[in-house]
Amino acid sequence: MGVVPLVLGIVGITRTKNGERKGRGMAIAGVVLGALQVVIFIVLFIIGSLAALSDVFDTASTYQGSTSSTSDYNLGQTGAGSDLDEL
Repeated sequence: MGVVPLVLGIVGITRTKNGERKGRGMAIAGVVLGALQVVIFIVLFIIGSLAALSDVFDTASTYQGSTSSTSDYNLGQTGAGSDLDEL
């Protein structure tokens, strides 16, 4: 959304250049605030992307680093040593 005030601010500056029209200060404010909004959006987008990628890599390393297999877990089988024998 920061592109709209940026573009309209630039249009306003060009229209008020010769001094016949008023509102040059508003046009400058539109350019400044629009540019600030674009910069903040880009920074937040980069931070969010890095956070998402970090989470993906952390999850992948957790699965790759796991050395346990399904034989390490009692998968509900009854028999010697199962939890159901204790009941």
